[in-house]
Amino acid sequence: MKRRDFLKTGAILGAGAVAAAAAYVTLGPGGISNPGTQTGSTTTTGPGLAARYSDPNIPTEYKDFLKWLQSVSGKYRGTKVAINLQNEPDYRAVQRLDVDFFAASGINSQYDLEPYILNLEKTRLAVQTSSPAIDVIDFDSLDIPTFKDYLIPPMKLAQMYPDLTYPGFTLDDFEKTPMNLIGSYPPVLPDAPTPSGQVFCFPFNTPLMIRFYRTDVYKSVGLSQPVTWDDYYSNVQAIGSSTNIAGCVSQASITTPIFHEFYNHLYSFGGRLWDINGSSITPTVNSSKNVQALENFARFFPYTIRSSATYTWEDCVAAMAHGQAANAITFEDFAVLINDPLRSIEVGQIAYSPNPSGPAGSFSSYIGDGLGISKFSRNPQAAWLWLQWATATGTQMMLVADNLARYVPSRKSATNSSFVQNLIATPAYDPVRISQQILASGQIAFTVPFKGSSDAADVIAKQVFNCYTGVSSAQAALDAAQAQLQSNSYAF
Repeated sequence: MKRRDFLKTGAILGAGAVAAAAAYVTLGPGGISNPGTQTGSTTTTGPGLAARYSDPNIPTEYKDFLKWLQSVSGKYRGTKVAINLQNEPDYRAVQRLDVDFFAASGINSQYDLEPYILNLEKTRLAVQTSSPAIDVIDFDSLDIPTFKDYLIPPMKLAQMYPDLTYPGFTLDDFEKTPMNLIGSYPPVLPDAPTPSGQVFCFPFNTPLMIRFYRTDVYKSVGLSQPVTWDDYYSNVQAIGSSTNIAGCVSQASITTPIFHEFYNHLYSFGGRLWDINGSSITPTVNSSKNVQALENFARFFPYTIRSSATYTWEDCVAAMAHGQAANAITFEDFAVLINDPLRSIEVGQIAYSPNPSGPAGSFSSYIGDGLGISKFSRNPQAAWLWLQWATATGTQMMLVADNLARYVPSRKSATNSSFVQNLIATPAYDPVRISQQILASGQIAFTVPFKGSSDAADVIAKQVFNCYTGVSSAQAALDAAQAQLQSNSYAF
């Protein structure tokens, strides 16, 4: 069970390989880049690197990396690297920017961007059959146990190819949360001991769930911003009874979407699904705090758009963009759809905030992606150069500046740069700034990857769905999940 199982095939297709070159424009603060292709390869250098190097709006960190890349990649020019990624805003932004990588290195990056479930099945089949068909793999955090043994760890790559490793290479620059929870396995948990792990990939992005709300509706109804779940509940009730739109919309489709929305409530009530002590992993699904959290989540169902029971995060944001609801709690990386006039009639009417608080505080569901190089790659040197470029400080700064992505960096040096800080000081970057503040606070509701965690999450999510839609009580639902899980054994 994965975060993106429900992305619709072809939901956001781009123009084609030529469009990627056409999208090669100067990205200064707030710069706009056109949508790129979802499949194909970079075949042109656009106007060339000279324009990049002379542009004062381009971060020095990015220019320096491209110059280094030019200096070391000569013998790999013409090499093809197969890159399998999810078809989502951050990865489309990387592909749009790839014309710079090609211009500097001459390496032909062949992208295959697909809905998550297709991406997962293709990459899983490739590694399990020792196929060299894919060089670079990306995966969600719950899939870490599937791929960890099939990737070349970054430190090993640096040792194998010192002449192809960017000077000053270190893992210390990555943000603590994504490195601990995505880059390492077993994960380094903030509230439980786990066995010593290994850094086996680069954490790429940091999607968090935050609150979206309609500023015009709150003003017309005369409501103050909610602090607690009770405040939020009162808000959605008032909006539903006094306007012609729903008080809220949820990503409550069975399994993945509802699981992650429930996590915001779970952690805010001090709940946990697992007791983790070293290698011991025991389900605690039906604890009293978990039951209270589920009761809190389920009480919003009568005030949501009824089709929320079939919605993913993308549907959730679309409902907000189409003026159908006044509130949503969903993944911030899809907030870019709100400001797209081709997809939204509410441009300028939606703002963002951290999630409401429960007895234990305000928490945000977090699930990130990792990027790594397959052990079966035919071109690990060229793939290593691409991986470093795609996750470099300068590249992350450029991804933040892409208005079709507004990426949340996974590197501290990018986050703390004046370039990024100037960008996120503007209202359009509220989701990015709020996400960074949440990451810094450590108020993260995270799913723990271990052997069998994906299947276990499926079991729990189905029972959460039953309670949310009124089929069973919170206690009965979580009792059923506990009974199903406790007969299994789990380990890292």
